[in-house]
Amino acid sequence: MMLTNIVENRRGQQFEQPVVRGPCRDERAHCGRGHRAGGEREGMNATRRGTRKIGAGKTAQAAKSRVAIQVNEESVKKWNEVLVNIRNIQAELGPKNVAVALVAIGPGLGMLTAESLAANGVQDALAAGVEFVACGNTMKALKIPREDLIEGVKVSAAGYVELMRRQQAGWVYLRP
Repeated sequence: MMLTNIVENRRGQQFEQPVVRGPCRDERAHCGRGHRAGGEREGMNATRRGTRKIGAGKTAQAAKSRVAIQVNEESVKKWNEVLVNIRNIQAELGPKNVAVALVAIGPGLGMLTAESLAANGVQDALAAGVEFVACGNTMKALKIPREDLIEGVKVSAAGYVELMRRQQAGWVYLRP
């Protein structure tokens, strides 16, 4: 059985890479220089489709990427830029290969209200599988009832704690 590590390239794509053991031309080992014993090429080109043959024809799926995005600004321009960034992330990685969660805190909570100028974009992103989370502490402080939020938006007790938990669980944190 060959030992492998999950490795991420510059585009954020994940793939399996054999653990290096033994000399380069040893029939039982991989040298780590992009070829197997006998000169067979391997590496990034072998993993572009998100899967790689392992063992006796079995296929291993690449791990799903997870991104948590913080929004804490009251700027329609910024909100729309973030929505475009989310669409770009999903277009590059594929919507089924990436989980995206946007956490709105403080003045950024306005993005998730039904009267927001970004409401249509948020609804489109919800339909594309993006998770939107409102900070419950901000909702209390600004006296925003749950009914004022766009349908489908979740509420967390504390937005920053939500981001911390996601980071501890391996989510990538972005604050555009």
